[in-house]
Order: sequence, then C-alpha cells, then structure tokens
Amino acid sequence: MKKSLLVLYLFLQACYSGYAQKKQLAIDSMFNLSLEELMNIDVTVGSKIAEKITDAAGAISVITREELERFGGVTLRDVLERVPGMIGTRASFIELNGLASRGDQIKSNSGHILYLINGRPIREVAEGSIMGDVLAAFPINIIERIEVIRGPGSVLYGSNAFSAVINLVTKTTDEHRASITALPGQNGAFGTNAQTLFKVGEVNVVASGRYMDKGINNINYKTANPADPTNPNSYQVDLKDKSTSAFADIQYKKLRATFLRTDYEATHFNNVTSLLNGEVNKYSKTYGNLGYGVGITKNWDMDFNATYTYGTFMTSPSGSSITRHSTDGVAEWTNHITLSNSSRLVAGALYNYNQVNSNVLGVPTSNLDRGALALYTQLDQWFLKTLKLIGGLQVNKVDGKDAKLLPRVGAIWYPAPKLSVKALYGQAYRAPSLYEVGVNSPFLKGNPNLNPETVSSIDFGLNYQGSKFQVGVNYFRADQNNIINYTSAPGQTYLVYTNLSKIKFEGLEVEGKYYILNNLFFTGSALYQQNVNDKDVSSTTPIASFGSKAGLSYEWSKGLTLSLFDIYQGKLGDLYQTTSAKNLNPHAGEYNILNFYGSVNMVKMFNWNTKLGASLFVQGDNILDANVWVPNAGSQTAATTFPLNPGRAMYVGIKASF
Repeated sequence: MKKSLLVLYLFLQACYSGYAQKKQLAIDSMFNLSLEELMNIDVTVGSKIAEKITDAAGAISVITREELERFGGVTLRDVLERVPGMIGTRASFIELNGLASRGDQIKSNSGHILYLINGRPIREVAEGSIMGDVLAAFPINIIERIEVIRGPGSVLYGSNAFSAVINLVTKTTDEHRASITALPGQNGAFGTNAQTLFKVGEVNVVASGRYMDKGINNINYKTANPADPTNPNSYQVDLKDKSTSAFADIQYKKLRATFLRTDYEATHFNNVTSLLNGEVNKYSKTYGNLGYGVGITKNWDMDFNATYTYGTFMTSPSGSSITRHSTDGVAEWTNHITLSNSSRLVAGALYNYNQVNSNVLGVPTSNLDRGALALYTQLDQWFLKTLKLIGGLQVNKVDGKDAKLLPRVGAIWYPAPKLSVKALYGQAYRAPSLYEVGVNSPFLKGNPNLNPETVSSIDFGLNYQGSKFQVGVNYFRADQNNIINYTSAPGQTYLVYTNLSKIKFEGLEVEGKYYILNNLFFTGSALYQQNVNDKDVSSTTPIASFGSKAGLSYEWSKGLTLSLFDIYQGKLGDLYQTTSAKNLNPHAGEYNILNFYGSVNMVKMFNWNTKLGASLFVQGDNILDANVWVPNAGSQTAATTFPLNPGRAMYVGIKASF
C-alpha cells in the first residue's frame, strides 16, 4: 500500500506541476478570514441551504479548518471526539472507533449517528451503521469544516439521523497546490498522506491518498476468572490498527462527482484465541456520489443526486467468522425555492435501496433487499428579521411497513443583536437493519416484524455570537421508542431480535469559543446527561453522566503553533461499580485524556525565500498515559473489557507542500 501511495503522489504532483501558478500561495483561505467571519461561517447541515449557525434548525457545532490546523488529530474519530456532546466509545465490531452523541450508546455499534460527505449519506446497512473504517481512514487533511447536528435530523435525511448528523465538508479551491506528509510514531507506527488540489479551466479537482498503521503493542487484556472472581485472567497482547483510504472530488460547473474508498484492519476482541493469534476484523467501504444542480428560475434551484455505498465486513476465523456485504443506494431530487426575501422552502423526494448478503461459519444466514420511498419539505419563515419559524415534514414508506410521518417545528428569536433563542421539536427514526430483520444463524435469529426505532426530541437553547466570543447553553430531551435488541427466544437456545420499550435521555450542554487574543484561541464544552430505561431494556448506556472538554491554542505569526486539548469523563453509573466490574475495569472511574499538538512552519520561521512549504509537527495523544477500559458491548456483566484508549501515543511528522 505504501508503494501505491507513492505512485499516487507522483501522479498528483505531475498533475499539479503542469498547472502550477507563478504566484506564491496563501497557506489556506481560512486564515485570511477575519475573526468575525471565522465565528460566523455558514453551515448547510441544518436545512440543506447555507445559513448562519444561529439561524439553523438544530443544536449545531462546527469544527473549522482553522481548528483542524490548530489542534491536529491522527484520525477522524480523534477530531470528532472534540465536538461538544460527542463521546468516544468502544464495543464489538466498531474497534477503537466508536462515538456516542449525548450519551446515546444504546446501539453498541453507534448506529444512531448518520454520516454525510458534502451533504450526501454514507451508510452501512447490514449491521446498522458500522463506521469504524471511515472514522479510522478518512483523510482529514481534505476537510474544510465539520458540521454536527446534535439531535434528530430525519425530516431531511432519513434513517439513522437519530441522535446526531455529522456532515464532512471537503475542500474546494481556485488555486493549485499539492502536499505530502510522513507521520512516524512510537512502536513502529507510521502514516503517510498525499493530496493535491488544482483547477483546469472550469474543472476543480481535490484528491488524496492515506495510509496509517498505529502499531499498538503490549496491552494488558483481562477476562473473568470463574475460579477466582477477584483475580481476573490477564494477557499481554498487541493490537493491530491499520487503515488506508483514497478520495477524489471533481467539480465541473454544476456537476460534481465524489469517490471514497476506505479499508480498515483491527484486532478482533471477542475471544482470547483470536487475540493471541493476532487475528483481525476487516472492514471496507466504496462510496460514490454523482450530483447535478440546475437553476430553473432566479429563485428556484434543483439538485439531483445518485449516491452509492458498498460495504464489507469480515470477522476473524476464531470468532464467529462472519462475512457480510451490503449495498445502500439513494436517488434524490431536491428543490430550493426562495418564496420571498423572508421565506425559503426546501422540498424533495428520494428512493433508497438496500441489499445485504451474509454468512456465519461459512453458512449463508441472510440474503435480503429492501426499498424505501420518502417525501420531505421544510419551510423557513422570517418575521421582522428577528423571529424565524420552522416547519418540516417527511413521509417515509419502507417496504413491508406502514407509512410514517416525521414532523419538525421550531422557532429562532433574536431578542437582541447577536443573542438568539432556539426552541425546536423533531422526530426521527432508524429502520431495522437487514441483519436484524433476516439473519438466520444457529445462535441469533432475525425478526421480519421489527418496527423502526423512533425518537421524539426537544431542544431549547440560548446562544450569543460575537466577533471574538461565542457561547451557547442548550437543554435537550430525547424519548426513544421501539429500541431494537436481542433477547432469549422462549424455550430455545438462540437469541432473537425484538422491539423493546423505551429509553429517555435528558441533559444540558454548554459550549463556547473565545479568541482571547488574535493568536490565542480557547474552545470548551460540558455535557450533563441522564438516561432512564424501561424494565425490558437490559442496562443503562455506558457513558458517564458528566463530561467536559477544553482546548487552548497559541499561534505565532512566525509559524509556531502550540495546542492542548483535554477530554474529561466522570464516573460511570452504579451498575459499573460492582466488585466484579471493577476487577475487570479498575479505571471505570473518571479520567482525563490530554492531547498535544505542535507545529513549526519552517518557511515562516526562518524567512526562507521559496515558494515551497515545509512544516514539522508533533502529535501527542493521551500524553498523561491514562489507562481507560470499558465493558464489552457496554454491559456491566460482560466477561471481558475493551481499551477505550490504548495508552500514550507520540508521533513526529513532516509536511512538504508545493
């Protein structure tokens, strides 16, 4: 794969060299913006139209390109863990790359979050949204910004937009540039990335290739010891964590084609045999989108998109030996209509097709397909430039199920300049995965009568957006119903998927950003959440009730950047503080994961007279070496534990740009 990346880089550099401009390029257009512009970047994830964060329908956070440059990050998961309300998690089949929004890890694979690339969905539909390969392999260097809705977004986006929607907005450029990065680390870790951005006539191209091997060694792994519960079995194991990706985005006028390929190999944790044998689970996705926009009139634009995601998933031979292939296809027609200076309408229709085939221990267990049709609309109406009312509705019809209506209503009020109040209500759903519907293995059976999971959510927020300072306080409540999980089949030895009852999440979020000085930046957030389960939901979500995050970054005009970012999580609930749980997971209490990033722009620092760029940087993850483990699959009664963070990791890198 390293040779392939070198070939890719040479090709990209050749493309770049043929069209390079004579003038010296700016480091990034983001850094030419004023502080006020940085604090008021438009987002599209809330209503599929560009608007200020404070005007958007939803509790929305944005990680800007400047923040990506300031705080670094090896993987997309590292970056997303800095988003307010997002918590890093660990469970079966998501390896070290799980995320939960507002404490919601009812699905052990984090299947309640919908991921978008430039507004288009990328889904895994067999298990129900295993996204570990994307979180490990996505090339973060081509991201312009990340937009996150905390809360439901199904009115505009369909299934899986349940507890959060994450939109990865990639770069576009009118300039020509290319770069290559090498990232060696401790214990043999190594990563490399090559990218190019160039424009030929009216064709705009962004392309990237990435390889990363984290080389995680000598991890202490524990399993329960029935003979002596106070003395668990302990093993020293090496963890494999290797990812590759290739990305390309090509735009010509209103035509846009996007391609992504991700591959990920990670140690299989379900049994000791697979760990000691060094066996891995393998994941991959092939994603593509073709979109075309056309202006019908001055006030009416149409978008047509065809989106395709093909995913594979294979577990180790000593595990359950599962192989799955899934296809998710979406054809969508969207209309953006400006009714007046104070009124805008979004309306559209989509058809979604899923197909899955899988086998367990070499025996076919499911071969299913399913279609779904949806119609959606949302109207935004302003009154006196200080009050915005929002109303939306989606009608969706999944094959074999009754049609459902999903509403969204809300109000955004500006009682004073820069001060806004949001009151929002919305519903969302997650369709049962085809595996949950149709698996037929010796130990687990699907249920064709499963109903979609549903959620009703309210958000009430107060936000201040200044030129150097912004802060928001948000109360939320989410009532989830028809939770899908497996239970024992009456009189049988196998498990069967079923709809359980409900769980309620409720909490308070605080987030803020502050340019203390033009070159000194602070960002921070805190989340308090509590969840209550009905009696037929087996256990609480394994997320602490309280957590906070804080980052401080200094950027010197001579090219030096120094940044720290700390992630704090409080103690887990009482269910995780039993004697047996503590023996397996002595670090179930509160913890801090502190990360460091520092970089030096050599050209700026030493005033080199060159058009080339050269930077050195250091990435330190978990520099306090916190040893944090979580119970297997989020269960306090599990016989194994998983590493949430495998310990300190240090990387020293170099980036050359042309």
